[in-house]
Amino acid sequence: TPTFTISGSAFQKSGQTQRVENGHDVYYYKIKAVGSAGQTSAVYTQLPGQTAVKRCTVTVQGAASIKSDTNSDFSVAQGKEYTFRFEVVGPQGLTPTFTISGSAFRKSGQTQTVENGHDVYYYKIKAVGSAGQASAVYTQLPGQTAVKRCAVTVKETSVPATIKSDTNS
Repeated sequence: TPTFTISGSAFQKSGQTQRVENGHDVYYYKIKAVGSAGQTSAVYTQLPGQTAVKRCTVTVQGAASIKSDTNSDFSVAQGKEYTFRFEVVGPQGLTPTFTISGSAFRKSGQTQTVENGHDVYYYKIKAVGSAGQASAVYTQLPGQTAVKRCAVTVKETSVPATIKSDTNS
């Protein structure tokens, strides 16, 4: 049976399983980050009577977060749409929740892409309320508290001015 060792204190062993696959013993070791973001540990294995072999170095990542392209309050004309860009900073595969308070706006579309190794979400909202009504926009990652990004107010749609005359000349 091999020995599994982690250097330093940034990680600790949290589980081990052994299986036979294709006639060979296979060992799975699970580790858990317990240090601060940026700390590293080396992972070693050693067979009885042999020298330990460094297998990899692991780094503690910071908590995932969402970077938004829109962080200030603004207005959208009645019936018009606006698209937010939210980038998940941290491990891939975390799906954020996008929430709009009130009834002044509704979500009208969502797409997801990967850009530069990060999950990026585009959320489109549409102004459906009356002029002056506002909604707050929130994002949330699993296991985290919702974060208010901004407030959006419905502004009155511009109507072209008309000139009336009491004369026909």
